[in-house]
Amino acid sequence: MIREWHGIDHHRLDKFLVLMRMMWRATCDMLAAEAWPALTLERVATIMAEYPLNPRIDASHVSIRTHVCDVFLDELKTLEGATEDVTNALLGPFYALLRQSKQRAVVGRVADAVFGAVAESMSLPADEQQRIRPRFSASAIVDELTSIANDVGCVDANRGVVYGLRDRFEGIGGGQAAKAARTGPNSTTARALLKSTFEELSQPAGKKKRPKEPLMRAALAAQPPSDGTNGTTHQKRPAHDPDLRPQGSLKQVRRMGATNGKRRRSEGDARTAARPSAGLEKANIPDPPPERKRRVTFSPTKVVRKYVKS
Repeated sequence: MIREWHGIDHHRLDKFLVLMRMMWRATCDMLAAEAWPALTLERVATIMAEYPLNPRIDASHVSIRTHVCDVFLDELKTLEGATEDVTNALLGPFYALLRQSKQRAVVGRVADAVFGAVAESMSLPADEQQRIRPRFSASAIVDELTSIANDVGCVDANRGVVYGLRDRFEGIGGGQAAKAARTGPNSTTARALLKSTFEELSQPAGKKKRPKEPLMRAALAAQPPSDGTNGTTHQKRPAHDPDLRPQGSLKQVRRMGATNGKRRRSEGDARTAARPSAGLEKANIPDPPPERKRRVTFSPTKVVRKYVKS
């Protein structure tokens, strides 16, 4: 089915998706008839995690995963006897998708069709929640989502979705204790202490901290020139100085580059003319031939790229 998925007409695909819904409904009926045994629940969750909800891309098709997310609650809420432990065990494969799936469509469907629907049902008034099946535990969901977000193996692109779901279930009321423990004054002090300690450890031994930008500019301005020219020559400023970036339109940038090139050539000619030539006249050595002027080409693209990178 995975190999021939794109070559099958939509009528046969609809029949296959209906078959998946019927199989999930039969599975729920079997679990309800046996009073939701723990071993059978574990086996069902393992089969779902290995085949239709496997996080590996080549293990199943994206449409199969999204369809399972759509029919999960539709068929489960029609049965009675599904306690919080039962629903938490059946949510295991969806937790694995949030942790390891690299398909945005699958992660978004899990967040909306499964956990989003559960959060909406738990946000209803207390008198309406008594008639809703099945039952879910907000605190258990918050604990599991927190462990997923803190897991090193979690896909980085999925952490934002996981944190958003965790905050949503914490607002329902089941995770208020965990939220208070995480955001209390003691945790804030601990985070500040850890941040200062990390900054101290990351600073190499014997190396002073880099001064801030205004202080650095003041130090460069007060420093005397090293070539003994009383500051008449141009001092190189930091490459990240915003004053060095071109301002205005592309035509103005091009004109500025041409002007700078002429100024550099004139300064070079002045330095060449100031060189002493008395020794050459005494030895009757002819002057060297004039240097061939190199053609200076200006490329606006290179100038813009240089200042954008800086």
